[in-house]
Amino acid sequence: MPEPATTPYHVIISVRTPGGQHATTARVIDVPVGATRADIYWVALEQMIQQYGHPLITVHFSAEPNQL
Repeated sequence: MPEPATTPYHVIISVRTPGGQHATTARVIDVPVGATRADIYWVALEQMIQQYGHPLITVHFSAEPNQL
C-alpha cells in the first residue's frame, strides 16, 4: 500500500490581534510529507492573518499528528 501524500495534524494557535484581543483556533491541517513544523506554523499563522489582520503576536502554537 502506498504511503499517503499528506498527514493530518491537529493545530492550535493563539494570537493577540492588532486591537489587543486574543483569538484561538484549533483545526486539522493536511500537511504534505516532508513538511516541517515551521511550514505548519506559517500555514496556521497565514490563516489567522487573513481572519484578523496584520500584525499578530503568537501567544501559543501546537501541532501534533491527528492520528492517535
